[in-house]
Amino acid sequence: MKLHSILLSVAVAFILIAIHQSFYYGIQKSYWLFMIPGFIWLWIQYRKRSNS
Repeated sequence: MKLHSILLSVAVAFILIAIHQSFYYGIQKSYWLFMIPGFIWLWIQYRKRSNS
């Protein structure tokens, strides 16, 4: 459960960073920052299903 909280916090941080960077550099250059939280979310979902 602790790793879940850390991963969720990191995902939220990357979303905030991505929003900030998209204002300055545009969506095209900050797209990879939006994808990292997506991969973290998929990893969280995988861990939930494998633990159940």
